[in-house]
Amino acid sequence: MDLEQNNILWKEMRAEVYAVQTWARADPDSDIRKRVFVRSMAAFCESCINSLSEAVVTAAAGLSAAEYAILSETQFDLAENGVIRERSRFYPPISRWRLLVRVVERRAGTSHWRVDFSGDGFSAFRKLFEIRNRIMHPRVTNSMRIEFDEIEACISGYRWFVKNYQSLCKV
Repeated sequence: MDLEQNNILWKEMRAEVYAVQTWARADPDSDIRKRVFVRSMAAFCESCINSLSEAVVTAAAGLSAAEYAILSETQFDLAENGVIRERSRFYPPISRWRLLVRVVERRAGTSHWRVDFSGDGFSAFRKLFEIRNRIMHPRVTNSMRIEFDEIEACISGYRWFVKNYQSLCKV
């Protein structure tokens, strides 16, 4: 994906998150609307992580073999007959985001800007994915409910990610 396509996708997905947020606010007690809103924010973040991973992998200079494999989400197996098989491998978005940040910061040689993974913003970002995973893979019925404070944490995590993603893309 080239830079122009990435910018178009960014704008479309941000508009989608905003539209879903507006729709969800029309009925703030609706669990369905809250779930769609959380999934929308998480999908936006994952899309950004995937597109930045693709850009970093395409420019592979300076990546270790392990970084390349993880960012491209590939894994290799060697069959007994000596044939190498490539398989897709899923890595959690939080882990991939942290790796991406480290790789971009190292490649840019920047010391004046760092993503803060110790604060409330990153905790809220993790909470966004915890809640998304809980509602996507429910174990008990009440795990589908999302409380108001959880929505606020998801919004905070989404905003933290957007701010840091934009900054990282400028590095």
